[in-house]
Amino acid sequence: MKREQGFTIIELAIILIVMGVLLTIAIPAFDKIIEKRRLVGAAETVFQQIVRARTVAIKRSIPIVLEFGADNTTSWSLGFT
Repeated sequence: MKREQGFTIIELAIILIVMGVLLTIAIPAFDKIIEKRRLVGAAETVFQQIVRARTVAIKRSIPIVLEFGADNTTSWSLGFT
């Protein structure tokens, strides 16, 4: 008698349970990675604006003032005049 290829329901259930446990452990790590990436992106944006302001100041031979602002929420702004 030839044995059929494949998985039993019990094997599939065990695999799904193990995957669920692993995902439950991994999700908080992904949140930290995403938050760190946002912070790095914000820092890169600030750096690019500083470089831009410096370039404009040199090109036009005028002083440039960088202004950082924040309200009472989690948002912030950056501009130069």
